Amino acid sequence: MMHRGRTRMMALAAVASLLVVAAGCGNATDKMARKASEKMIEHAADGDVDVQIGKDGNVVVQGEDGNFSMSGEDGTFKMENEDGSFSSEAGKVPASWPDDVPLPSPFEVQAGSEMMDAGGETYSTVGGTTSISVDELKTFYAEALSEWEEVTNSTSSVDGRSHVQSAYETTNRTVTIMITEVDGPTQLNISHTLDTDG
Repeated sequence: MMHRGRTRMMALAAVASLLVVAAGCGNATDKMARKASEKMIEHAADGDVDVQIGKDGNVVVQGEDGNFSMSGEDGTFKMENEDGSFSSEAGKVPASWPDDVPLPSPFEVQAGSEMMDAGGETYSTVGGTTSISVDELKTFYAEALSEWEEVTNSTSSVDGRSHVQSAYETTNRTVTIMITEVDGPTQLNISHTLDTDG
């Protein structure tokens, strides 16, 4: 079930994505560059926010719909409003990630995020790389989630590289898995949704 809070939070995230670009100006000594980035974000939010970008790359946005912050040093991003909250951090699995949805070993976490809305839904994601092959990962999750209902299972190939997408469901919970064959390690992106209002 898609809650109103999820839709609104996604809209806010679209504005907040500009922070990633703006953070790149953080270490610049050119004050004009930082001010231009601040104005760009404020304009995207129809002027309803106040933006401050520091020399250290830290970004703070304050507005009626909530407060947003991002650290240019460790890749953390947080925002919160009346509809819920969203946070992401480079190199870390979100605290809400369930123990019964395992991550492979070895696995290098590139980023993790979690969104919690006021309607009772928690959406967590983890992305990273592993030396495990696409087929081995597919088997790993089929066995790990064997008691769940598999609702999606597709494999495609682009330029000779495999891409697998699968989804599993159980009571009030959904896991979506995307496995991509790339140059070097295999890319894995996995999400978990818990809908306590469902």
